[in-house]
Amino acid sequence: PRPGAPASDAAAAAESMVSAALLVLARDAPGDWRLEAERDGVRVWLADPAAAASMWPGAEAGLPVLRSAAVLDASPGAVADMLMDSARTVEYNAFSVGRVDLDELDEHTKVVWNRTRVPVTGARRETVTLMRRVELEGGGVLVVSRAVERPGPAPRGGAAARDEVVLGVNLLLPGAVGDGGGGGGDRCTMVCVTQVRAPGLPAWMAASVQTRGALDFLRGLRAALAR
Repeated sequence: PRPGAPASDAAAAAESMVSAALLVLARDAPGDWRLEAERDGVRVWLADPAAAASMWPGAEAGLPVLRSAAVLDASPGAVADMLMDSARTVEYNAFSVGRVDLDELDEHTKVVWNRTRVPVTGARRETVTLMRRVELEGGGVLVVSRAVERPGPAPRGGAAARDEVVLGVNLLLPGAVGDGGGGGGDRCTMVCVTQVRAPGLPAWMAASVQTRGALDFLRGLRAALAR
């Protein structure tokens, strides 16, 4: 199913987005990614435009694809719990206006509505996404999301511009991978990959806004987990 497919197709969409996530996480050829920003131990890369459209079936040409990574002081399961809990979104996302569960399909899969406030302008933007949590061998966790259509008005707050998450990937691996930290304990390495269609934003501006968003997301998670 395509991004934005009806929520009734959620089971097939969930399987499809997990497969897409595994494909894009495996893309690490020289030249695929360019380091775009680094701050407080968080790194953000931007995909080469020539490679981006072929990274997974359904990737869209002309839209930026970002990859980010950081080490967090919590287990993969604890971070995944926070990501899946809509009530906790405001703990790590300073620009969140709230997230609401719309449909719970099973204990690991649901459809959520989310609204955020754009920095500087204060404009409201919203998404409706299918989220799925997958436990991996070795103690890792994968949390994946993509846009789905769901008829009806927004749960609250009136009209807002609707962004579409083509694919959102959050991979959580035990320990500080690549930093000599080993596995286990209350540390994990988080790797994120995102592609978002943001109507009204040119690609160059979307890349800049989303790079800042990727930095703020992982820094916000780290701060929330430390409280």
